[in-house]
Amino acid sequence: MAWLPWGVTALSAAYFALLPVIFMAINAGLPMWLERSLLVLGAPGILLVTLWTPLLRKIGLSQGEWIVGPSPWAYALLALLHTLLIYVAAAWLGRLLAR
Repeated sequence: MAWLPWGVTALSAAYFALLPVIFMAINAGLPMWLERSLLVLGAPGILLVTLWTPLLRKIGLSQGEWIVGPSPWAYALLALLHTLLIYVAAAWLGRLLAR
């Protein structure tokens, strides 16, 4: 079970790295079934990032007027924070299962 925290952390880091790519691909004119699949895949990550948007706006780390989102640096920081939290949870779960 020693691989659990690192494997889950790598998957979550890859997910947050590919999330902007997923949403850029949606605007590329893909078939509707593929577009919907990408939206379903990306929705949890966007929800996690959107929850932080009011705080980011207050401290000046958001961008946009009509559609507000995190700046690239803030997004990288949020991805790092979420990946760290996932690592801690996976390490705790690994220790719990190892007993």
